[in-house]
Amino acid sequence: MTNVQRLDERAYMASGRRRERTCGEAGFQYEIAFPSWERVEQQMHELDKRVEAEARKQYERREIYPLDWCYQLDATTFISMAAFERILGEEQTHYMLWKNRNADVWTTTYWELPEVVDCLLERSIADGDGNECCFTDAQPIDYARSCTFTPGEMLRRQKAEQDVEHAADDGLNYALYRHPDVDVIECAGYAVFVSTRNPSRTVRVEYRGDTWIMQAFEQCRPWGIPARFDWRDAPLDIPGTEYRQRFQAARSAFDYAIAWVDAEVR
Repeated sequence: MTNVQRLDERAYMASGRRRERTCGEAGFQYEIAFPSWERVEQQMHELDKRVEAEARKQYERREIYPLDWCYQLDATTFISMAAFERILGEEQTHYMLWKNRNADVWTTTYWELPEVVDCLLERSIADGDGNECCFTDAQPIDYARSCTFTPGEMLRRQKAEQDVEHAADDGLNYALYRHPDVDVIECAGYAVFVSTRNPSRTVRVEYRGDTWIMQAFEQCRPWGIPARFDWRDAPLDIPGTEYRQRFQAARSAFDYAIAWVDAEVR
């Protein structure tokens, strides 16, 4: 963290004025120029368009796993670490600072001083509300909102407990990872998994007695017996809570549905 005295020293240097120091008979000069607010604003806006466009593509393709480390652009937008660094190059810290507090004359005064920019970025993240541009995990990513309907909405209509509904939403987010062709629609009050890859296949979702009941269909005809996923039977790879077991059961049920509707059929 840059101390106040050093920050003031660098601010003086960044003001554009020339300052001399001597060491014995030798002297040296240094001067640090800083870019104009207009130049910074234009550069950051151009980069922002590219970053946001790539983030939208990754969301549509459902490329980011909810446990991946990535960059958060705001409360609902995420981009992979590789794409973020590829697009921004050496402008990553500048961009994050601009994203969090925007550029103004005062900020651009320190633009060419890496230690000060780092300090300002740390402050912008620490003083924020959690929605800042920062390096984090992707757990808040919400693929469920891209679906027409969700099992969570079905549960709300059934007036299920809130933790059951939330576990269903979380399970769906994980299950949808890398399945951009899958959607969930409503049919006769049920949530139904579909995929543009296999229009003839569907899976109907029911929830009764704390159990997910998944009925696969082929050409509108039932395929096999319904698969059941009870949260009390959900295996845990690590010790967890009831919520985690409900999440595991929901995720397993939705993984089953997606494996059926999104399978490669020859």
